[in-house]
Amino acid sequence: MKSKTDINNIKNNNEDIEINAIETCLSILNNKKNELDKQLDTINDDEQGLNILAVMDYLNKLIVNCQKDLDIKIERGYIHENDREGDI
Repeated sequence: MKSKTDINNIKNNNEDIEINAIETCLSILNNKKNELDKQLDTINDDEQGLNILAVMDYLNKLIVNCQKDLDIKIERGYIHENDREGDI
């Protein structure tokens, strides 16, 4: 049988993993959005431009959802942004 401390450590480790996963997703989504934004400036084809804008709109929605999830996880875990290592 696991002790209460072991269970709390597992829970904390899982929350850290979830936070890291969300931060990684946010970073990837933001990088992709920035790449598309730069690409959009060089495109002369209207249809391709509209497709990129649609993808960027979807990426923005994903970014907002990921940020909300991250904020909730941080708030629930009483983890303060300044206590985390790394940056998005």
